[in-house]
Amino acid sequence: MAACTEDCRPGNFCGADDTCHPFSCQNWYELANATYTAYKPSLPLTCNEMVSFNMEFPEVDNAAVVFGCMGYVGSLPPPPYQAFNRRCSRDDADLDSKFVCYEMANGTNFQPFVEEAERILIDPCDPEGMPSVPSFIYQVTISREDQASGGGFFASLDGGNATIDFNETLAMGTMFAMLTTAKESTDSPNAPPTATPSNNDANKSFEIKQLHVVLGLIGWFYFWNRK
Repeated sequence: MAACTEDCRPGNFCGADDTCHPFSCQNWYELANATYTAYKPSLPLTCNEMVSFNMEFPEVDNAAVVFGCMGYVGSLPPPPYQAFNRRCSRDDADLDSKFVCYEMANGTNFQPFVEEAERILIDPCDPEGMPSVPSFIYQVTISREDQASGGGFFASLDGGNATIDFNETLAMGTMFAMLTTAKESTDSPNAPPTATPSNNDANKSFEIKQLHVVLGLIGWFYFWNRK
């Protein structure tokens, strides 16, 4: 487990080099613990983007940004949500592991999603929950599946960050990374590299209008075993 000398800001993770790095497919692949990426320097990532930013990758069951009272891990939320539009993978056809990662493409037009979120009527959130009011929730999710053992996990790292007003910087830092191993691994993926949460910055006047939700590694883990 990496241990950074300083707290990582929202949208960053503590890498295997004990340094904070912004979430991105490239950073995660190269700098996260190899237990979660099977990183090989000889196999760089190749990325492609959707021709149209409002299209979705049909195989992805996680959203980049959700508008509402809670995040969604392992399933798509009801609209409105912002889908990932950039896919990164490597030439791992001959390997016993497969790494695929989704993120947001540079130049993404978030305006249609934001306008839809502003129009929709949502039931009030739990006043004791996080967030306590409908917010934009920026999701960073990793998963690992060990096909031999039938086990694995979903973990939401920094996806707990939420803002009442849309924050494009946080939206560009969303990510969904998946590692699938074909044979049983001797690694013990109990805890991914840390993403340090921050306190709730929203004030009553909503001048700052920012909430930070603690989810995933900082909050939720989803384990399964399909034996």
